[in-house]
Amino acid sequence: MKKILIVQGQVPHYRKPFFNALAAKYDVTVAHSGATMFSSQDDVCREQVWPLKRMGAFNIQQNVLREVRSGGYDAAVLMFDLHWVNSILAACQKQTTRVCLWGNRYGGRPLANRVRDFAMRRADALIQYSDCEISRMVSSGIDRDKIFVAPNTLQVANQQDCSDCQKDSLLFVGRAQPRKRVDVLLKAFAASLPSLPEHIMLRIVGGGELNNTLQALSKELQISDRVEFTGEIIDSEILKQSFQRALAYVSPGPVGLGVLHSFAYGVPVVTCQTGYHGPEFSNLIHDENSIVYQQQCELAGVLSLICQNRSFAKTLGGNAYKHYSQHRTLDAMVAGFSDAIENRHRQPSQRQVA
Repeated sequence: MKKILIVQGQVPHYRKPFFNALAAKYDVTVAHSGATMFSSQDDVCREQVWPLKRMGAFNIQQNVLREVRSGGYDAAVLMFDLHWVNSILAACQKQTTRVCLWGNRYGGRPLANRVRDFAMRRADALIQYSDCEISRMVSSGIDRDKIFVAPNTLQVANQQDCSDCQKDSLLFVGRAQPRKRVDVLLKAFAASLPSLPEHIMLRIVGGGELNNTLQALSKELQISDRVEFTGEIIDSEILKQSFQRALAYVSPGPVGLGVLHSFAYGVPVVTCQTGYHGPEFSNLIHDENSIVYQQQCELAGVLSLICQNRSFAKTLGGNAYKHYSQHRTLDAMVAGFSDAIENRHRQPSQRQVA
């Protein structure tokens, strides 16, 4: 069994199922600088916790260069984040271990993008969340044969197509941060209320520094009797109930893994085209599994449409669940990683939809 090193800054809780699934195929060591994560009897990954020093915007993670150079691993999967200096240095140096850089998004700084291009040329493989930037990478001189797609997703153990369930709400799930534009959602909901069925609520799930401000705004807009702030919900079964009752997951601001979480319950996504979305945005197909509007002023009309046309919402939700269950399971992500580790290139018909 091949030995694989995966280097992370910290391990988000939603990554544990993926790393354990990968460990069913490989001898996986996850090295990071956060709290111990792999301590239950169900965890099959090895774990190392490494010291970390911060120098301004940069993170100096000890042991990265030593472990990658050791020759003790068949492949090392490193963070493709310029702030994590040692991972970038390890990728740029010639190693006997196959080095894979995981996750890249071009930014707005030309110098940083040139550094990214240099690192990509030096690495053995590049693992992307989606195919949305591959054409730009190739036009920058990156060998297409070293680029692999492992579609970013998360495991939803209680996934279910809830598109045909009884609906009574619109839903936002996430931290109440300025960039999420929940204030825009509240104002659009207030504007759309005269055209909505009387039983439709807006449910805001999640913590965040703006919750008190948003609750005050809902009172100012005189909609507090139609808006529910639940706070953070961790229990997956209780959270499922919120998705189950939702006509749509609405996020006026940037979307990320919440797209896959919503799709796993057969709930379509409503969001704005503009904004710095995560790569998961590429899963959204307007009028097929989501509604992607062009300007924030359109949101009130979109909310009216999806609440008034139940059959349309049901179709979008069914397509959303189909996309998740067929193309965005952990198996699809593991397959993409395995392709990069093994340097295995599939025919286009064999590749997962990205």
